[in-house]
Amino acid sequence: MLTDVALQDWFRRLRISDEAQRVIRQVRASDPARRVGVGGRRGNVSGCYPSRKMGVTIQFESHRVELPEVYVMEHDPNCLEYYDQPPPIKLEYKARSGKQVRVLHTADYFAIHVDRAGWIECKTEDDLRRLAEQAPNRYQLDGDHWRCPPGETYAGRLGLHYTVRSSRDINWVFQQNMQFLEDYFRGTVCVASATLEKVRAYVAAVPGIRLDELFASVAAYCRHDEVYFLIAQGHLCVDLWSARLSEPGAVRVFASSQLLKATVQTVCAPPTTALETIPVVGSMISWNGCPWKVANVSPDIVSLLRDDLTVLELPRSGFEQLMSERSITAVPGTGNSELLQRILKADEDELRRVNHRYDCVCRFLGGDMEGLSVPVRTLRRWASRYQEADRCFASRFLEHGKAGELDEQAAGGDGGPDGRVYQQRLRDAETET
Repeated sequence: MLTDVALQDWFRRLRISDEAQRVIRQVRASDPARRVGVGGRRGNVSGCYPSRKMGVTIQFESHRVELPEVYVMEHDPNCLEYYDQPPPIKLEYKARSGKQVRVLHTADYFAIHVDRAGWIECKTEDDLRRLAEQAPNRYQLDGDHWRCPPGETYAGRLGLHYTVRSSRDINWVFQQNMQFLEDYFRGTVCVASATLEKVRAYVAAVPGIRLDELFASVAAYCRHDEVYFLIAQGHLCVDLWSARLSEPGAVRVFASSQLLKATVQTVCAPPTTALETIPVVGSMISWNGCPWKVANVSPDIVSLLRDDLTVLELPRSGFEQLMSERSITAVPGTGNSELLQRILKADEDELRRVNHRYDCVCRFLGGDMEGLSVPVRTLRRWASRYQEADRCFASRFLEHGKAGELDEQAAGGDGGPDGRVYQQRLRDAETET
């Protein structure tokens, strides 16, 4: 929630009028104007959502419309605060008969966003169509979106907004992901800091890796639950609006929100890693989203080993058929486990440093400079090397470490000219900071 100082800064930045400030302060200081009944209407469910953002329970009258809106506001970083059942406002409009009507109306929510604030009314599509017939001057369909002109008029006089949400606007992929992650949001899983740094480093080195491939890659030291926890806590970034976490083969994972946004904007994702030949013993494969280790390869049989020590032997012809159908795919970076081994051999402090630099460069390239304490000149140099590393070392991420096992291998050791130049660049960067 906003502090008084932050709220005053928000007022000043958006040039909120004194009258609108009084209205907003009243909303923030008031209890809900009414209590939502338990159970709701037939076919619907009402209740209270324990908001971590607001530190209180937020009421909802409908699990089909209002609760989805609560999920969106709760997890939208641009939504700073939101309140249920704000104080009533006066709406004026002409009834269908032509009579002027004045009513006291309690909206479902009042939300303060980074760039706006206002009332939100949530209704099903069927209810809105029925209400539009009864009161065409109060509810109107404008293209694909519903409007409430008298609500907009009231809010507009204050420089605020009035929004109507329809059940048709709900993204059910996002809603299902929020429900899937609910326990992880509440910190029910504990992940060691060393594990966190290793997983983030691996994802940064293989940006856009599929979630099922990530499970297979880090299976030796990180459980599925721990990966989901890192996603819920924001340490790993996925597009929760377009792919279901329950279908890990369709989810792409990034270590930076800036890279995720860029990928979503360009509608570009790395292709699935196909297997051209039978993988070597010791490498990891993904079979329909489940990680397996290749334990043995013979002319007739391919033996696979799972985390729970289950051993499965497949006819080589059957294995090749699954490869051609892409039911079995390679896990990026694990063909000889070279990339993963570099990360595993790096100590926690080194990985933390690498991850920090990676975050700084991604934010810098994404135009997000707020809160960065690194000098701009240093960021420019890091960004240049970040992009150069993609050409020289096939992994932008590995450019950001200090001299050590992780970077010596990435640069081909310190004996060759490439290695010496690379290590000198790293020492120069150390001097700058």
